[in-house]
Amino acid sequence: MKGLLLKRKKVNVDDNIKIIDVTILTKDNYLLSALLIEPKNINNLSEYLNIHQIIIGCAVGIKKEYYLDFGIFLAKENFRVLLFDYRGCFSSKHLIHNKYNNNINNLSTDLIHRGKYDIPAVIDYLDNYFLQNLTLYQTISSNDNILDKDYNVKLFFISHSISGMVLAFVPKDYLQKINGGLVTIASQSGYPSHHDRMISFLLYTFVSYILCPIFGPITNNLPIYDLPSDCALQCAKSSRHSKFVFGAFPKETKDFTTSNLNCPVLSYSFKGDVFASSSSVYFLFKKFTYFNKMKDFKINKRDITNLDEDLNILNNLNEFHHQINVKGRTGLKIGHFGFFKKKNELIWKHLLCFLKVNSKNRNNENIRISKL
Repeated sequence: MKGLLLKRKKVNVDDNIKIIDVTILTKDNYLLSALLIEPKNINNLSEYLNIHQIIIGCAVGIKKEYYLDFGIFLAKENFRVLLFDYRGCFSSKHLIHNKYNNNINNLSTDLIHRGKYDIPAVIDYLDNYFLQNLTLYQTISSNDNILDKDYNVKLFFISHSISGMVLAFVPKDYLQKINGGLVTIASQSGYPSHHDRMISFLLYTFVSYILCPIFGPITNNLPIYDLPSDCALQCAKSSRHSKFVFGAFPKETKDFTTSNLNCPVLSYSFKGDVFASSSSVYFLFKKFTYFNKMKDFKINKRDITNLDEDLNILNNLNEFHHQINVKGRTGLKIGHFGFFKKKNELIWKHLLCFLKVNSKNRNNENIRISKL
């Protein structure tokens, strides 16, 4: 069955968390390597239904293991977290099923297929995993069919860098399953004029007009495992269009609308990030939501409580969409890749507040997990 668990290899982190090494089959028969992280000690159905689910999408050149500390942090806060390598990247690229299968070799590893097949397969996997384990914690009457009930299990998607772009290709039926919230970490537009810093403008001009067009066709032969040739060329094409990926691929991104992605959105940009200046992150943020205000925060230990209170106040006002531009020393230190390092756990607590607030029940947001 597509998207189902194919193997398990348990790795114990501590007494409260378990990590399972899994593979996930997409609908076009590509096998993805993934890690499932979740709380270990679940005693009853109520506790099981209290575990909400998070998918983390990787950046270019970053293995899923890079996000492991962050995933463990979230699992300790009672979330089930799935990390995975996109097709053509790292562990997924080197699985025997993909490496020595002639039919697989003809499959595209581009951004469109990552959004059309990889992310839906990961979402289906979590749905299947939820149902497979649901009966283990059944405490309701034996006359009830637990598969026909409504469960308020939230699904969050956290995108790092290019994964925000990949979301534009996800079919609408799967965008609508992201009912808990979307968090983007330095997910930006690559169009040079969308950047408000000269160094970023020059960087993307070079990448989109010179580097990717020239070297893109040969990246499969270079040790850049996370950027297959077709991905490099699509990034360049998108970055040369003023509407970014939505203008470069209008047919393929037609499902990506705020009506289909109807969930709270939290977007982070960082002062020290030359790859994703705040204005380029803001461009993509406006595509995720109708909300068009950006708040600047200088985060430090003294401010973190106030930030939590601020998110709760906005939640009570039914305003769920926020862009956080992290300034000061924290913003300089984090840059494009530093958010997921354990030493920056302070800002993880800020994101955790958003997840906790949006895990709560809201009217008309109970979801039905259908039989698969």
